[in-house]
This record gives sequence, structure tokens and C-alpha cells, in this order.
Amino acid sequence: MLEFNNYPYKTPNTLVIKLLNWSLPDELKDAVIGDLEETYFSKKQQGQSELYLTLWYWRQCLSIAYRFMPTTQRGFIMFILSLLVFASMMIFGMVMGAHITAFIDVPSAMLVFPPAFFFAIAATSWREFLFAFGCVMSEKKDFSANEINASKRVFSVLGNTAIWCGGITSLIGWVAMSSNISADEFSGVFGPAFAVSVLTIYYGAILKLICYVAEQRISHKVN
Repeated sequence: MLEFNNYPYKTPNTLVIKLLNWSLPDELKDAVIGDLEETYFSKKQQGQSELYLTLWYWRQCLSIAYRFMPTTQRGFIMFILSLLVFASMMIFGMVMGAHITAFIDVPSAMLVFPPAFFFAIAATSWREFLFAFGCVMSEKKDFSANEINASKRVFSVLGNTAIWCGGITSLIGWVAMSSNISADEFSGVFGPAFAVSVLTIYYGAILKLICYVAEQRISHKVN
């Protein structure tokens, strides 16, 4: 294998290398990535165009990652598939129950998601917050008990604060409705206003469910 430290060229993108590192088995990472870089630099010295080399490099990396991911990242793939199935069932229920736009309200989402994420970071740390998401994505089981507990705490705080934010903001909405809707307007205004007010609980429950599944996935990584 060639030594690349003295080469004047760099591979096209570190992002795709990170994908390879994530998808390849530990015992094959150095060999596969090394051979891929050796071929890339060889083609570079032969005068191949930059566009051709970049497309070739991406195609090879994505092909290799696609081949190994079902084996090395099976748990994470199943986690993503479960989220997709859950999302499709929710969308089906929305379409059957009402127009899908009735379930989408940006201000309601802003009252739940950003505060929940900020609370989770404040209750743990930015490092633990990022590590928790990396722990969910990883198939490794060599995490320490402290790392596992810290990651579980991140998702526990994130899910619980989402529920609390949803409930509290819904209560605020109900108080505002009660204070501003007159008896004459009640029958025509209450339904739409109430539907919007409970969306924060709905968004909080969705995030809580996702965090619960992530927390359970992390629990299986204990040595």
C-alpha cells in the first residue's frame, strides 16, 4: 500500500470518509479506505479530471457503505425504519381524520422543540448531548456505564421536557381562549382554537415517544 503523507492531493470529501468509517467493520476500515485512496491518487497522477475523480470516489464510497451497512448498522437501520413506519401511520391517520394542514402549526412546534432541546443541553452538557445521538447511531457495545447513563439521561430530559412544554403551553392557550371568547362566538371559534391549542401536546408526545425508543436502544449497549 502506498504512503500518502507526501502526496500533494487530498480526497474529495471527508464526509463520505466518515460514512465509510461508520459503516465498515473495524477490522476492514484501514484496508478498504487505504486501497480506495491508493486508487484515487493513482488515477489523479494519470491525469483524470477532478470532476470524474470526485464522482468516482463518491460512487465507490457509497457503494461500499451500502454493502456493509445492513450488517454493521442493522440496529440503527431498524430504528430509522421504525420511525418511518410510525411517521407513515401518523400521516395516514391525519389524512383520514382531517386535512393534514390541521396538524401543522409552526408556532406550536416552536413552543415545544427548541425549549426541549435547550433544556436537555442545560440539564446535561453540549458534549453529552452530542454523544447521546452518536451513541444511538453506533452499534458498538463498549461504552462505559457512565456514558450509557449520561446518554439515557439526555433523552429522558429531552422527552420529559417536551411533554411538559406541550402541556404548559396548551394550558396557556386554554386560559387565553377562556378569557377572549365570548358566549356568542363560542360555537364558531372554540373548535378550531382548541384544535390548535392541543397541537403542542401532540408535538411533545411525538418527541417523547422517539426519545423513549432511543433510550431503550441505548440500554441494550450495556457491557
